[in-house]
Amino acid sequence: MKNSNFDNFGNLRLEPSVILPVEEKQLEKRTLASGDIILEKSGGSQTQAVGRVAYFDSHDSICSFSNFTVRLRLKASARFQSRYVFHLLNNFYNEGHTFSMQSGMGNIKNLNMTYYMSIQIPNAPQPVQDEIIAGCDNIDMKIKQASDRIDSLHSRARRLISNIQGQTVTLRDCLEFVGDRVPYSEIAPSVYVSTDNMLQHCKGVEPYKGIPNIASVISYKKDDILLSNIRPYLRKIWLADVDGGCSPDVLVLRNTDKSRFDSAFIYYSLRQQQFFDHIMSDIKGAKMPRGKRDTIIAYQIVVPEEVSIQKQIAASLSEIYQEIATLESFIKGSFHKKKQIIESKLL
Repeated sequence: MKNSNFDNFGNLRLEPSVILPVEEKQLEKRTLASGDIILEKSGGSQTQAVGRVAYFDSHDSICSFSNFTVRLRLKASARFQSRYVFHLLNNFYNEGHTFSMQSGMGNIKNLNMTYYMSIQIPNAPQPVQDEIIAGCDNIDMKIKQASDRIDSLHSRARRLISNIQGQTVTLRDCLEFVGDRVPYSEIAPSVYVSTDNMLQHCKGVEPYKGIPNIASVISYKKDDILLSNIRPYLRKIWLADVDGGCSPDVLVLRNTDKSRFDSAFIYYSLRQQQFFDHIMSDIKGAKMPRGKRDTIIAYQIVVPEEVSIQKQIAASLSEIYQEIATLESFIKGSFHKKKQIIESKLL
């Protein structure tokens, strides 16, 4: 089992797994048993803490764990149920406490195991442990259903994009970069966009916090496509729904012929992983990679000839991504519900 086999919710996926030759003695020391907790001791990123946990309950497979993880197994004398401990550790991670327990300057963070193993687990009576397990398991089941639905919706969106029929055009045929500057004082603070308040994974933008130390901004208009050009792999892109201004590190792409091309259709064509892979294939800068404009504008998309069809496809994709956003909001709120269950039972 590797870090990639489990997510931030504690869900463990046995597939895809890696089959490696291993000495029998080593396998005995590293074999997982039902009830084991797998802890991520190395991994994370600049924005995601190391220290995720997953619960192993498979009885059918012989599995081991990678060097980036460690197995936590309850002692025979322990008065805790392993599922109870798992839920407390998962809640500990979701509250962000492992940020202070990690070290490392690069993208790989290492968990300080001495600090982690000093975490205090409340010695709750067995009935209380049962209630916490039942309550958290019920929420986990709903999270799993929501996550499966999200995966299904993403697959539907990819199929919809891949099945589009029409002419193949480059972005140069339908978009142009714009860089008209206006004084920052001429825009409302609520419509200022920088790489800082653009959200990863095509989640749009959030209000900018603070006051930027700038005199002018790049003007953007409603239906322009804004693309963060710092670390393109973060997939920050937004279809503007208002007029506003942005920092120079945000590229503004404008539809050059609305009689032939629908801006929303182009946007949804660009929020696919292939577009960001295309940008990353030809970047400048290693520590803070940036996309090249010539590479970006040369990207190809398939466009139906009729604008009405483009609008229909864009509307369908909009519905899909709106449902995904609703489900993700539900999942985010579920963490707080689990925390409430744990805290209410342990008071």
